[in-house]
Amino acid sequence: MLLKNHPLSEIVPFIDWSFFFASWEITGRYPDIFNHPSKGKLAKELYDDAQKLLAEIIAHQLLQANAIAVVYPANSKDDDILLFTDDERTTILATLPQLRNQERQRDETPNLCLADFVAPIGTKDYIATFALTTGLGLKALADRYQAANDEYSAIMAKAIANRLAEAFAVYLHHEIAALIGKRENHIGIRAAYGYPACPDHSSKRDLFDLMNAEQAIGAKLTESYMMVPESSICGLIITNPAARYFSVGKIDEEQLHDYARRKQMPVAQLRKLLAHNLR
Repeated sequence: MLLKNHPLSEIVPFIDWSFFFASWEITGRYPDIFNHPSKGKLAKELYDDAQKLLAEIIAHQLLQANAIAVVYPANSKDDDILLFTDDERTTILATLPQLRNQERQRDETPNLCLADFVAPIGTKDYIATFALTTGLGLKALADRYQAANDEYSAIMAKAIANRLAEAFAVYLHHEIAALIGKRENHIGIRAAYGYPACPDHSSKRDLFDLMNAEQAIGAKLTESYMMVPESSICGLIITNPAARYFSVGKIDEEQLHDYARRKQMPVAQLRKLLAHNLR
């Protein structure tokens, strides 16, 4: 699935405005935040300004939304997710190593790994990889406002682009779930690399190379695996109805070395990439 210059109007209904307010350090749920005695007035003003700028962005196509998503026959093997070239599943196209939570859980909850939510070899299953951006055009827009000494609008444009990226991911998730044949209330999870369930940013490179994402959507990866433009996301869509979000948290040296072996990357490099996840 390749979406180029996708209509922003189709993405807007998926925006979670609660996170928009959080980016302005205003906590509260939308639309209830408007009734808050101390935060409501400012929240409503920010929302109204965002709506005006969003309408201008849509009307003049100031931001471009591009995405690519590919559904693969998939299975799990231990803590790895295997992607196959076809439904015969005789040839492995790619191996995506995952990390497992090792911290003590409440109520005997098992220590989770994303591979747990993909069927083991012998049972047919599918997952999707995706990459998207809503940041094409953002720099020019922000630069225009900054040149006019309108820092507020420049910050607002960036906040809107970030919300559009998250909304585009939700939109894409629903489209992929429908394609795989999942019901609306069982669409699974969307695990973006760099987020708690898969904190290793370097895995973005695996997906970018697999999908030829740079050419497909116009976003790039830096040497430190950050996506450019900033309002971009890359990850996995797992439609198992039992799948849920979790945090890998802290891992020990044994898992770090095992992960380095499975990733075929130097331990020292992964130690830097996963510094916040090491005990």
